[in-house]
Amino acid sequence: DLIQRIQAAPHDLNMPGDFGELGRKGIKSLLDASVDALDKRLHDVFVTFGGLFEPTSTPELLALTMNADTADIRDALEQIELRGLVNSASREDIGYYRLHDLAYSYARTMFVSKGLSEGPVIEACRRYTAVYFDNLTALDIEQSNILEAASAAHETTLRTGSGSDVLVDIMRLLTVDGPYFAARGHTSHSLQLLRTAIDTATQQGEIETAHYLWSKLGNTYSDFTGDLPAALDAYQTALKLARELENTQREAVLLTVIAKIRFRQNAADSDSYYEQAERIAREHSQRHDDDFALCFVLHHRGYMEGVRGEAESNRVRLEQSRALSDEAAAIAARLGLHELHFHSLINRGAAEHELQEYLTAHAIHESAYLLAREQGNYPWMASALQSMGEDEHCLGRTEQAQRHLDEALALWRQSGGKAQVMELTGFMQRHDYTIKPE
Repeated sequence: DLIQRIQAAPHDLNMPGDFGELGRKGIKSLLDASVDALDKRLHDVFVTFGGLFEPTSTPELLALTMNADTADIRDALEQIELRGLVNSASREDIGYYRLHDLAYSYARTMFVSKGLSEGPVIEACRRYTAVYFDNLTALDIEQSNILEAASAAHETTLRTGSGSDVLVDIMRLLTVDGPYFAARGHTSHSLQLLRTAIDTATQQGEIETAHYLWSKLGNTYSDFTGDLPAALDAYQTALKLARELENTQREAVLLTVIAKIRFRQNAADSDSYYEQAERIAREHSQRHDDDFALCFVLHHRGYMEGVRGEAESNRVRLEQSRALSDEAAAIAARLGLHELHFHSLINRGAAEHELQEYLTAHAIHESAYLLAREQGNYPWMASALQSMGEDEHCLGRTEQAQRHLDEALALWRQSGGKAQVMELTGFMQRHDYTIKPE
């Protein structure tokens, strides 16, 4: 019973016996005194903070929740900090505040007892995500609030039949419109939310959104968890929707990633998918003056030729991989397509590595790392660091290789790249590199 009471309201715990001074018998009385001293403006900010899903918030999110000026909310938080109820912190020049755990419990109880709605909090999280969809640090700070808001929106939908668009909007912003999950990876919670958003978008007839979400789910299965059958199912569903939308650019893209999965599954039909993709991409390029799909196909064909060339020790295939990847990287750089640019550099570097041009490979992989770091993308950084470490191993630079492999392993673990962790630790074991524990 005591444990349950503590979990429900840890702030409402009295001191035993005569240990407390008169009038200061418990934590609640101390918090009562601190909160009672707040004027109405500060009191309202404190209670609203308790309505958030986590005890951490930027002034911007609280301002959106209260429909107030951000500068006013920041000033209020500074004054509340002087009362010892919150702590300020910053990450990469973005300031935020954290309520002490007991103070958060107290504020949460006040929020609930006043009968206040989570609706404004959920809407504020959606608006915050829309504003900062491409700012990884701003999203890092509020990730828990944002994902819990998406969850709460879905629960509201199940209960009342309204609010489902918030879940879909938030997951689209983080997954399709912005680079957040591609850069940070998924947790089991966020992956489940993505699946739920797909189901919701489909039920609402939002075919385009469902198409893009299915595509991103396929990327997650392919690139992070290594579940190729699940990736294939997701991509095939996305392809079907692309054809319903009569979007030839997306059709070419999906045919290409399906070809890649079939190639990785050692299936005989991978070439036919690539051929369909290239034909559609070239037609699309000529008709719409749009080289994105062509760049995408060239990049993936470069990857395929590189893997085949390595497996067969075939110099002609490796040189073809180098040429295709170089062309794809040039188009991607011209169009500002950072993802394709990065992966084409990785593929070109891999071809140079297999051709035993290790210094050239290292220079290209270093360029890829600089691009990844500029974009703040952890999986890209891990991939480039791993490639640099392998280049350095072949150059006999074991100390540099160990350092870069260590950094790559830490980033793969952080971003949830299970398949990549297994691949990298296998390489390190085979070549007697030290593997740091998690």
